[in-house]
Amino acid sequence: MMGSDEIGDATGSLESDDTTFISLEKMAPATVIPIKVSETEVTVNCRVSGGKKSILKKLEIPAGYKNLHIMRNVILYLQSKDFLAKSPLTRNAEVTRQTKFFAFIAKQTQYLNDGVPLNVYEEYLRYRKKEAKISFYGEMLHIVEPTKWLLRQKNHALLPVFTPDFVSYLAFAPDIPNPKDNSTPKPSLVDLFGARNCPYNDTDMIKALRLACCFICEKLDSMRSDLLQNKVLQQWIDTLKTNNLLNHKFSEYYQPCLSINNKAISSKINADNYQIIQDAYNHLYKVILEQANPLTIELLYQHELPAATNVDSKTAKLAWAKRFFNREKGKIVTFSIPTKLVQIVSLSALTFRFLNRPTDIETFSIQCLLAAESIQREGLTQHTLADFSITDKSLQLGYGKGRRDANSATAIYSRKNIVHDTLKNYHDLMSEIQTTLPEPEQGKTFAYKNEKIGAGIISSCSNELNSFMSLLLDRKTQLNAKFSEEVGDEGKPFLWLLDKLVKHNNKHVLENNEQAKKISARKKRGLNKIKLKSKHSRIALTPDAISMSRKRMDDSTNVYQKGSEPTHDTDSNGSAEVKAELTAHSVAVKANVYNDRSNSPQKIESQCRFGAQVGDLYEKEALKISEYIKNAKIVDMQQVRKILDISNSRDEFEEMLESLDLDTEIWGGINHQGQTLIVTTKMTAALITGYIAHIKKELPSVRLDSEKKASALRINLAYLSEMLEQFPPHLQQAGKYMQAEFDIPYPSLL
Repeated sequence: MMGSDEIGDATGSLESDDTTFISLEKMAPATVIPIKVSETEVTVNCRVSGGKKSILKKLEIPAGYKNLHIMRNVILYLQSKDFLAKSPLTRNAEVTRQTKFFAFIAKQTQYLNDGVPLNVYEEYLRYRKKEAKISFYGEMLHIVEPTKWLLRQKNHALLPVFTPDFVSYLAFAPDIPNPKDNSTPKPSLVDLFGARNCPYNDTDMIKALRLACCFICEKLDSMRSDLLQNKVLQQWIDTLKTNNLLNHKFSEYYQPCLSINNKAISSKINADNYQIIQDAYNHLYKVILEQANPLTIELLYQHELPAATNVDSKTAKLAWAKRFFNREKGKIVTFSIPTKLVQIVSLSALTFRFLNRPTDIETFSIQCLLAAESIQREGLTQHTLADFSITDKSLQLGYGKGRRDANSATAIYSRKNIVHDTLKNYHDLMSEIQTTLPEPEQGKTFAYKNEKIGAGIISSCSNELNSFMSLLLDRKTQLNAKFSEEVGDEGKPFLWLLDKLVKHNNKHVLENNEQAKKISARKKRGLNKIKLKSKHSRIALTPDAISMSRKRMDDSTNVYQKGSEPTHDTDSNGSAEVKAELTAHSVAVKANVYNDRSNSPQKIESQCRFGAQVGDLYEKEALKISEYIKNAKIVDMQQVRKILDISNSRDEFEEMLESLDLDTEIWGGINHQGQTLIVTTKMTAALITGYIAHIKKELPSVRLDSEKKASALRINLAYLSEMLEQFPPHLQQAGKYMQAEFDIPYPSLL
């Protein structure tokens, strides 16, 4: 804590010996200090998992315990810049766990007289283990962190909360093994049914999934567009909007029941509005039959109509659909077959909702597309339409990750790309219908009608997604034929996975039905209810599995052997840094958490050679510097004009570079056809000089954060120093003067 003297020195005295003169020193900006810093309580701004809004949590030292240094240090830590720099989710987890720690200490009244024992963390762990049988690895990390933070501070022994006991607290803290050390990673799409049983790899799966999602969205949008070409149908949509009958309250649950006068519906709205709805749906059904789009008729037959026997061909399905419509009366009707009344109870997929907004099938497909960009559950939950960045030429998605402060971004998709078109069409349609959505759903990327569909549990049960996927799997359908024709062999991994999901989850459904019958029979006999466990747990097409497959696409192993050419962890996405950022991770997390936990034999062999690889690492760094220098070319103005085919004057050179939209480095280098062109001007010299100084300044801090980052910076530092040495001496000197004069700023390297 700052003393009153220190605060006075930091802010400047309010009094002056000379009221007519204020020195420049007193006019300088004051050191920023908190308005109020408390030693006994703190309020933390944080956010719970899945929540959008920030919340405030207060932690206070209980009365009578305010002299315990271990509790005062926690309060100090929760106000430190190190803690405040953490993500809102992490802050929430830490303050929640410290609250439990405070509650534990408050129960130990003996601490007030005897002092806090040196093994206090071990005692707390024993106490917590009595409450729950879980791993306390993460909790203990957070509980011990304030002590570690204190001992990391410079001159920590001078801080008012410090006592020598803190060193002992840390020494006697329990060493809990990380449960993840021996854990298996979350399954990818390949692992859902056992990697050995899957004939495809994760790259095949992700490509097939993306193609399938785009195909599904395109076909449903095409069906919608065809129906909307009918002008009378457009008039009915306007009528429904005018009478506020297209709002979210009129979902399929009670909107279309057309063939009977359903009291549950008529009691909710007046007779006139009910008649408008019936007439509108009669016309919609008529247009579906008149257009006779094979895909629309298939979905109508599969999901909306009562089952019929021996109906396979598209003509037979159309004939069956026509039996439910009286052309003379222009409305949906019922009819009888021997001993049975046949009727359409409701329309739940092909509704005016379908014409007005994306279906749950499309919403789920977009969810899968975003998961294939490595956007995880929380990022999907928080995703909004504002996260779409769309220009005339391209589209890109931003997204957040709960444990990561920085926002991430997907790859950029240019126009005429199938993913670009799919995402843009979905965004445009969702943007148009915002006023018809309930307020909590407005602005969200995903607004499901049936939230359960978002779980991705695909089977033969009756919902929109299951019906559509059943059509896609059925080789006798037009939808399957179209998929095979347009997607081809690249779509086979998705069909394989889909077939496995449906068959497995159907077994679970059958088991549940059998168990329900047994429970019902026991209830009738007056027996106690028992819990029956299904042998087949449900397996879903989840964002976690999709995201893991996306990460595994980059699971390459490059084992460098002495004497061979160095290999590079690059692919179509570029460097390892780019690949890590595209999956919202640092390079270290990408390698250590995902790639290094691979079960591939190459990875295991690589890890067995860890000692040798460390020895080779220093040679690799030197080789990298050599390679960078080999690919660099020092050129003057005349040479660079010739290389870039520029014929205009010197004054227009910088404008010409901008018009060519070249890839330039922050220190002035120009990336051109696999080479780095370094133009010998005093501006380039100034940029390189400043960036070298910037690296040297930040390198110590970067080393504390990540040794891998520091290694990359050392390579860059050596490379830039060598390049600057090749400049003429007078330009090197001019660059130093220019850098000193303008003090060119550079972004943080942390």
